[in-house]
Amino acid sequence: MHDDLMRRIDSYLAENTPDLDGVTLVRECRTALALRTLQASLLEQRIEDLRASHMRARIALQDLMTKHQDTLRYMHRDT
Repeated sequence: MHDDLMRRIDSYLAENTPDLDGVTLVRECRTALALRTLQASLLEQRIEDLRASHMRARIALQDLMTKHQDTLRYMHRDT
């Protein structure tokens, strides 16, 4: 996987940045890597936020189901 990724990066850079010197190329790569790392971090945070939201929704649903069962028991207590 790593070798394939490196070949793809090399190919992309050769096609799209033929006029850059080594220092500029390294700077561009570091910037791109930093942006990808930031994107990954933001996605991880979003996933955690969605998990927490999902858990809160499950708890709320369980609470509603319990209240519904209590209401049904209350309504049928005299029958």
